[in-house]
Amino acid sequence: MKLKKLLCASQIPVPYWSEELINQDISAITHNSNEVKPGSLFVALCGFTTDGHTYLREASNKGAAVAFVERKCPVSIPQIVVPDTRKALAYIANAFYGSPAKKMSLIGVTGTNGKTTTTQLVHHILGQTRKSGLIGTIDVRYGSKIEPSSLTTPDVILLHEILQRMLSANVSCVSMEVSSHALELHRVTGLLFDHVAITNISTDHLDLHHSLANYTQTKLSLLNQLNPLGNGFYNIDDAILRRHLYGAKNTLSYGKHPKADLRIMCFSHSLFQITFSLHAQRLLKKNLQPSTIQLQMFGEHNIYNAVLATGLCLAHGCDVQTIVQGLESFQGVHRRLQVIHNQSFKVIDDYAHNPAGIAASIQAVSTINPKRLIVVCAIRGTRGCTINQENGTSLLESLGSVNFPVHLIITAATDSVNAKDRVSSDERLAFVSVFNDSPFPVYEEPLLCEALNRALRLAGEGDIMLLLGAQGMDRAQEIIRHSLMVGV
Repeated sequence: MKLKKLLCASQIPVPYWSEELINQDISAITHNSNEVKPGSLFVALCGFTTDGHTYLREASNKGAAVAFVERKCPVSIPQIVVPDTRKALAYIANAFYGSPAKKMSLIGVTGTNGKTTTTQLVHHILGQTRKSGLIGTIDVRYGSKIEPSSLTTPDVILLHEILQRMLSANVSCVSMEVSSHALELHRVTGLLFDHVAITNISTDHLDLHHSLANYTQTKLSLLNQLNPLGNGFYNIDDAILRRHLYGAKNTLSYGKHPKADLRIMCFSHSLFQITFSLHAQRLLKKNLQPSTIQLQMFGEHNIYNAVLATGLCLAHGCDVQTIVQGLESFQGVHRRLQVIHNQSFKVIDDYAHNPAGIAASIQAVSTINPKRLIVVCAIRGTRGCTINQENGTSLLESLGSVNFPVHLIITAATDSVNAKDRVSSDERLAFVSVFNDSPFPVYEEPLLCEALNRALRLAGEGDIMLLLGAQGMDRAQEIIRHSLMVGV
């Protein structure tokens, strides 16, 4: 694409350069100097630990045609100065790949917990009647393609490349997890969503946002990217969301609250009914009768995810019968209360990695009423002391409230995580110190394999072994299966 055309499509002022310079072909865009090739447009991002401006000379030497910068540097490469290179990159990437999102419907889901399950439910339901795409924490899916993910919301260049590939595969609607990092770092800037949702808000990612107030405002900002004709959904049982969004224009609430637009009437932790307010029926332009649904997943939080998916699919034009069939046929999500062993004892793996997620996981497992609960929890590395102390407190309070015996095994998973997710001594202390006066047995194993094998040795008939944690637990299923096969 010609540089001038790219700038015009991105609504970035065209510099007064020579015709030759402004009409040169741009072969690629990148913010990684290692990926620069002749004809590239290089974007200098100011990162958390490095400054892309220091790599301008390397980009120039490799043949970059032009650079986007926030300040002029003494390097012999044409430079376009913009106030925010991250924001500029979002518009440039969108234009470079032909603005694919404008030709598809986008559904964006943000929140502390529930993004993955909700978007996978929506993708599963919509996929019954149309070509649907999914972009999320676990993978990217469209057609028969399944590609692993490294981020909840991809890097902005990769995101638009994925959307372009989906468009080429005739995908008409995309369900996307939108992380607070993606919103803060402009990965989704410039995208217009047909429908959005905010699942809940509780303490998380304070290493980036520094306060719950900042984190909340970042999550709420997704509503600013809502199509004026679209719908925004929020969990009315979440006190923060109710305070900010109750009565807001073009919003629909869901939850157990009597004033919820999609109200949960709960019969058990997998069987429930949804009733619809007159406001919901007017906004969705449908005459909706109560629907009773039996999920194959368990846990109250999964009922919330299912009700939100129902609302999003109704807003997208699905009929109730298709939605109910989709919800009831859904098999669950990898590492989201996933039963990975079910014989004399159960092993359940859950990605819970913040206070609300930990509490929800233990509450869900408690409904099974195990003989004993054996929990293996991975400390979060490189996320700070505050979140680890709050995770520990949530775990202590949740386990302290159950009416069956508990054993807790804590691990830093030093044999499983990479350097980026390594637990510091301060993070470890913030977590383990919460359990100094624990009413139940607490063990600590630095290695994930030793923590899991200790739990397996403890587990007996009727017990549940619950695995909790994010990156620290990524290898747990592999280790568990090997240990069960060879014996521990």
